[in-house]
Amino acid sequence: MSSPNQNLKHLKIPLEDKLEATNHFSNENFIRQGGFGKIYKGKFKRSGELMIDIVARRLDTKYGQGSKDFWTEILMLSKLEHKNLVSLVGFCDEKKEKIVINKYEANGSLDNCIMTTLTMGKRLQMCVHLEGMDIVDDACGSTGYVDPTYVKTGTVTHKSDIYSFGVVLFEVLLGEKAITDNRDIQLAQAAKSRYEC
Repeated sequence: MSSPNQNLKHLKIPLEDKLEATNHFSNENFIRQGGFGKIYKGKFKRSGELMIDIVARRLDTKYGQGSKDFWTEILMLSKLEHKNLVSLVGFCDEKKEKIVINKYEANGSLDNCIMTTLTMGKRLQMCVHLEGMDIVDDACGSTGYVDPTYVKTGTVTHKSDIYSFGVVLFEVLLGEKAITDNRDIQLAQAAKSRYEC
């Protein structure tokens, strides 16, 4: 997948607009380092007038993801519409820059929510709202969430999605992230030790 599908042209955002939105990827707009690369916040002028808050994720191949992962994510996000998924604003593929641009969500990301002191009832309610998302053809995602079988074989099955969904469920229910300092935690062991009678 070396270039965008013609159907995605409407989502392409020029690099200069992206630089303006993030103040040239300034330190003040830096949010954090993710599995995809550096993440920045910004303000983007959509349709020449409406200003929206955005998050820009700059692909950095040293974290293990490349062009195929970038296009898989763009295609996947352009097809998915779900109230619990962040909205895709567009993408940039210009001058060796590959950037995914999402709408900024004021309530933050799921990983921020799970670290708070939520009741078990609220955690279960979050899990119910996570279900019902479509299965995608190609795998993409951060280490720790991707099915180890896919990593070994390169083959995606319905079990790959179930694995990834299971990791997210464990995170929500346990209140712990699957990855800490680029190290996978043993979610099954953590679940057993916490809930064994």
